[in-house]
Amino acid sequence: MDNKLFYEYVLSLLFEAGHVITPFPIYRNHTSNEALYIDSKEDVVLNRFDRGLLSLMDNVSLLADIKWPGVVDELDENVQIYSITVNFSNRCRSQSVADIHHLMQRYWNCTHSIVFFKHCEKYIVSFANNVCSHILSDWRNVGMDYDDIIDRICVGNISLTTSNEYFHDFLYAVAREYYIRPISFEEASYGLMPADYITKSLASDISFSKDEIKEIIQSNLVAFETVYGDDYVEPKYTGMEELNQHHNISAEIDRISFELELNSDIDDAQLEQFDFEEEGFEEDNDDDFFDGYDENVDPAIFDDPVLMVKWLEKKQKERDSETLKNQEQERLEAACREQERLDVARQEQERLDAARRERDLEAARQEQERIKTERAHLFSQLENTHLTKLKELESRYLAEKKRLHHELLQIEKGIQEKNNQLSKLSFLRFLERRSLTAGLEKLGQRKQKLLMLIQDIESMYNEQCNKERTEFSMILAEKGL
Repeated sequence: MDNKLFYEYVLSLLFEAGHVITPFPIYRNHTSNEALYIDSKEDVVLNRFDRGLLSLMDNVSLLADIKWPGVVDELDENVQIYSITVNFSNRCRSQSVADIHHLMQRYWNCTHSIVFFKHCEKYIVSFANNVCSHILSDWRNVGMDYDDIIDRICVGNISLTTSNEYFHDFLYAVAREYYIRPISFEEASYGLMPADYITKSLASDISFSKDEIKEIIQSNLVAFETVYGDDYVEPKYTGMEELNQHHNISAEIDRISFELELNSDIDDAQLEQFDFEEEGFEEDNDDDFFDGYDENVDPAIFDDPVLMVKWLEKKQKERDSETLKNQEQERLEAACREQERLDVARQEQERLDAARRERDLEAARQEQERIKTERAHLFSQLENTHLTKLKELESRYLAEKKRLHHELLQIEKGIQEKNNQLSKLSFLRFLERRSLTAGLEKLGQRKQKLLMLIQDIESMYNEQCNKERTEFSMILAEKGL
């Protein structure tokens, strides 16, 4: 199977098992860097070993994000299911998968994560949350175990009440046996010990020494390590002591051996000859046996083993019930404290937000005042420049108009003088009269030209004034004044 199509295979498993309702992932085939630096909301800090792990993975796909809302957003919980392809040697494949998942869980935006890792043509399921990691399933062949894995992870067998129940039911469905049923210290000390070693009254043709018994128990303790070989991975628990304290049982075996050897040294004949009625050995009073117990306990309970077991179970249930009540009370108190802390944090955040908004409003008001002042100053400058240009145009126009009017008066004066001369001439002086008439016509033409020139100057002046006003209005509009 192509590595880029592995997410489709896992999605089909989840779809058939009822965990998703759509065969489409949230995102698919992201690189390891994209999944860590872009998809994560956490600040990422890696060492050289972590970067080496990062280079071994590819085709990261987020297939499902199942959420359980909390009392507040900070208490929301979710389980994310991923598919990832990896490439490394077979010898360290399980340990590398567990280390990669442990690294990614630190930066993913989830409280629990389940990852399907594909290596060559096999895949493995890894589990991690904020408390534990390095919990794996067996390696399975892609395609061959399709129906079996669907039956195991069927949603009908998995609780959806809380994220923890969903996560642990999924884990118990496919995880390796030594994660689900680890060998406890008591089982290692007593349950795995041969009966012939403890009960020597049973005749046995096979005798075991203390060292042989240690070797037998130690071999039983490491049975899973022997079976899995290089694929064996120890679980990790963050902030908790390791659950199984069974790696060194020599002290317990030595203690049991000492008791058995001590008992064997006492001969039955010696016991018969021993006088229990001598001074210092008084007959036990059965009534004293019950003095240390509750007065409400029926003494017949201590004579009947069945009643004794039932009574002990009842007491254990009462203690368990009290413990659960105390745990529930502690959980409620912790939730109340957390809620109070969040309320205080929210109030502090609201106070900071209000102070920030007030500062922003004051800064905005000052900025508006500054802009208003600058706009008034700019408007004053532009208006002064505009009025100066208009005054210059008006002064030039008046000077030119004055000059033309003066010239017009001179022409009109010349015309008047010539008309006076013309009226005084007699008929006999016709030629001189004709010359004066021609001069009058030229003066009249010149006068008409001056009048037209005056009109042109007035039109030009008005046009320039309108143009200057238009430019002034455009500048004001451009500056927003």
